[in-house]
Amino acid sequence: SSGINAEWPLRPGNDTELPSFRKTDFKEDGKLPSYIIPRHPQIHKKSDPIKAYKKYQESWSVQPAPGQKTVANTKLRNAIRQQMMTCDLEPYRPPQRPVTVNTYQAPTDKKRERLRWAVRNKMMG
Repeated sequence: SSGINAEWPLRPGNDTELPSFRKTDFKEDGKLPSYIIPRHPQIHKKSDPIKAYKKYQESWSVQPAPGQKTVANTKLRNAIRQQMMTCDLEPYRPPQRPVTVNTYQAPTDKKRERLRWAVRNKMMG
């Protein structure tokens, strides 16, 4: 076989007999159409709001939204509230640091009498 099949056109530069188009892709005159034919047309399902609401309502009845008041939730909250009200612990207060006196003196406020006297003695003597 020379790699040419009249029934299936070959892809450019391809020696194998792999079809690049289906028979249904060709027009009646044997030519390809000027547009791309979709291989798998997507079927868009229309949404039904009533079915969606019923589906959500079933899920809400099984597991209610957080914060929604239910009998079990109210009982649990009351039990926790009672437990917190009966707690006898004192509130936490962090320990206070001891007060320290600040002995810092700025260099411009220092008299430096001893330093001056020491410099004068070295220069004189």
